[in-house]
Amino acid sequence: MSASFDSTLFSRQIDLAKLKLAKLKIERDTPLQDIYSIATESVAEVLKADQVGVWLFSDDKSIFRCVDRYHRATKSHTTG
Repeated sequence: MSASFDSTLFSRQIDLAKLKLAKLKIERDTPLQDIYSIATESVAEVLKADQVGVWLFSDDKSIFRCVDRYHRATKSHTTG
């Protein structure tokens, strides 16, 4: 028997992730890469996701690049 998807539970998990991100204490001089790392770890923890990433377009919108990917199992970050 397969597990069913509980949209109410998932919605609550999303709300928890958003709340955790909103409560982060980020100093004005915190490097952007550190903020990405904190955000991906927080979201992965709350959602119990294996991987969470932040992807951004280059200034000219020609490249879509991963600026931070958190791997929860190994507690490691990669980019690229």
